[in-house]
Amino acid sequence: MSALLLVATAPMCRAQGEDDDDDASPGQRSASLNLTFDSRGNAKVHLLLDQSPSNWQPIQAALAQSLHCPPQAFAHPSATSSARGWPRMKPEQLAQYEKFLNDANQRQLQATYSHVLSASGWMVSGTLPLQPLADALAASGEQLLFVSVQRPRAGFEEQSSQGLQLNRLS
Repeated sequence: MSALLLVATAPMCRAQGEDDDDDASPGQRSASLNLTFDSRGNAKVHLLLDQSPSNWQPIQAALAQSLHCPPQAFAHPSATSSARGWPRMKPEQLAQYEKFLNDANQRQLQATYSHVLSASGWMVSGTLPLQPLADALAASGEQLLFVSVQRPRAGFEEQSSQGLQLNRLS
């Protein structure tokens, strides 16, 4: 049996449940942050933006600050397709598909980092100050930030209610 305590302190984000409506309107740029924690507080992190920003450095630094890890932990995923994987595609189609994958990968950052949350006995806890990330995203033109957190099942859990309401980034 394990317990999980997570405090998210981002007044500029929204945690969505299955029954929440999608608040993004057409034309609004948004970002999605997906955090997948294990029972030791390690995290797989995936940030996806609607458009690639002109400068990733402020977003990468803010994400690192929010998750208590070095900025160099985050990288763009790499396209690992090859012509052998798509034998029926014409060369022009394959080139177009690889460009699509490369463009999609340039709108993402990902990392696997240990000890994002602290483990103490049966308790895993931490504070994730997402305001610096929200500010960096707003500066790059993102208007909404959706945060998704997956965590191991626990007999006890507690989250702060602060920041778990809709707020615009602008």
